[in-house]
Formats: sequence, C-alpha cells, structure tokens
Amino acid sequence: MSEEEAEEWKAKQAEADPAVDRFKPLNEDVPVKSLEVAWLSKACGDTQQYNKGEGTITYAVNVIRSLRWPGAVSVAKNGKYCSIYVGDGMKRGDNAFNPIETPDV
Repeated sequence: MSEEEAEEWKAKQAEADPAVDRFKPLNEDVPVKSLEVAWLSKACGDTQQYNKGEGTITYAVNVIRSLRWPGAVSVAKNGKYCSIYVGDGMKRGDNAFNPIETPDV
C-alpha cells in the first residue's frame, strides 16, 4: 500500500470510528433507545436530616445505576464510593455477537 493510500485509509477509519472523550458528565450520555435517560439515580435509606454539632448529617446512600450497561452500579455515601459491574459485557440494545464455527477445510 502506498503512502497516499495509507493516509486515505487512516482518514476513512478515523471518520468511521471517531475518538470520544472517555470521561464526561452523566447527562451527556446517549439515552437508551426505549427510555429517555441513560442513568437512574436515587437516595436509599434514612434521608432524614439530623443536627450533628456544627451541621447536619444524613445516613442515606446515593445509588447510580446504568441503563446502558445492565449490572453497573455505583454507591456513594459521605464522600466515599464503590462501583461494581456484574454483567455479561453487552450494552443494552446492541446485537449479540456469537462467532460461528469455521467450515471444514
């Protein structure tokens, strides 16, 4: 392949698969086809505000769940967080890819 053909091929590949920022706000994620959002967020537990010395405190836990990646959940409380993914590695709405066995030679 000549240099010129290689450059054309690289440009075509870059156009077909553009680079995307990995870290962006949740509200910029593309919504799931059947829903209007890509993430669900809710507070679980005791959401009551308690007076604790100089300020207030709550014992609620914030849960953020991905609708695009079923099984992806992040939980946060008092500045600490934990993320877990228990799934099959398939985005919701994508076609499953199961390679077929090659024919006998």
